[in-house]
Amino acid sequence: MSTSFPHPLHTSAIARPDHMALEIGTQSWTFSALCDAVARRAAALVDAGVSPGDRVAVEATPTFTAVRDMQAVLWAGAALLPLSTKAGEAERQRLLEGVDHRVDAAVPSPNCDPLPPPVLESAATALWLARSGSTGAGPSLHPITHGQLAFSAAASAIRLGHHLDDLWLCTLPLHHVGGLQILLRCALYGTTARLGGLDDLPGATLVSLVPTQLHRLLEGGTPAPPSLRLVLLGGAASSAELLTRAASAGYSICTTWGMTETASQVATCVPGQDPSAPLPPLPFTLVGTDTLVGTDTLVGTGAAGGETLTIRGALAPGGTHRSADRGTVEGGRITLAGRADRVFTSGGENIDPAQVEAVLLSHPAISAAAVVGQPDPEWGMRPVAHLEGAAVEEADLRTWCRARLSGVAVPRSFTWHDALPRTELGKIRFGALG
Repeated sequence: MSTSFPHPLHTSAIARPDHMALEIGTQSWTFSALCDAVARRAAALVDAGVSPGDRVAVEATPTFTAVRDMQAVLWAGAALLPLSTKAGEAERQRLLEGVDHRVDAAVPSPNCDPLPPPVLESAATALWLARSGSTGAGPSLHPITHGQLAFSAAASAIRLGHHLDDLWLCTLPLHHVGGLQILLRCALYGTTARLGGLDDLPGATLVSLVPTQLHRLLEGGTPAPPSLRLVLLGGAASSAELLTRAASAGYSICTTWGMTETASQVATCVPGQDPSAPLPPLPFTLVGTDTLVGTDTLVGTGAAGGETLTIRGALAPGGTHRSADRGTVEGGRITLAGRADRVFTSGGENIDPAQVEAVLLSHPAISAAAVVGQPDPEWGMRPVAHLEGAAVEEADLRTWCRARLSGVAVPRSFTWHDALPRTELGKIRFGALG
């Protein structure tokens, strides 16, 4: 059943017309000004042929024009496909298949009268988001409904707290759900979104980061500014050492696990609680496990594995989503254990790269580790390790691993990198290491 509700930006413009909605550099726009610009741009899009339900692509740059255009697509009743400016031409062409319109600075924007505020349907598609993952597969598009976005924003506010003076710094790309949802949440909350980089942290009360960004802040000796109440940390696993350093520098960390298909967060730490502890699911969300056939015997640290996490509730597409992430659920809280699609077989035994990586990361010389399967004529696949850190002798690493892993799970080779290949969100690109 679908529920109707007004565009969040319109609601906030009524409630807080003079409050700052958006900051970019030295420029800022109130909710009244941003709402008017969006409504006029939406009228221009309709004049250009955009209709409700159309799929409309917009270059997702961190600019006022892009923010206005993306919100205008939703105001016009269409579905937004935000494009990465860093996507290769082949990837871009795949994403543009089936697109009805493409909006950029070249699309005329006459001085139209504002388009009346729309009524959004919770079951209607609001976004088409690309998800390429980290395993090397090509991008795929996933629909996100207005209902998912609204429930996600409400659940996040319930978990993290809603302060009317909040200013959320968005350093993440706007074609990813983690970055785009900051804009959409703040539009619903009536609070300020700031687009910028790590240097723009002073004055922010909230910021979403991936572990790589937090590491850079700490390496730069940047203490938490007095204004900052929370860091929402996700996108990849965080080491205990990183969380300890962040706490010492005054950062209050809320670790989170989520995905594109669920409109971002699924489970998030409660502020003030141990960010390394198992994560509680957000409101409106149930998380359970489904045993994967053939992966219930994993060769690694000996920890239980082989259970995929299934999300049910208002955040899941269609009410249920079987993720590619594995983990355990005890007392309702979730402990992540890597991705099911990375498990491979070697000599008839199933190898869990995440467990091998955990052993490698426990070595004091290793700061990052990626384990992938390499074809082998005898074993089928053998694990190989790619590492960042202070290089140590291979014999020492083998001894370290043999003391903690079954023999078949010990990497066949160890390759040191100045920097492992990563996505824009800091996730390791395992497909580039095959």
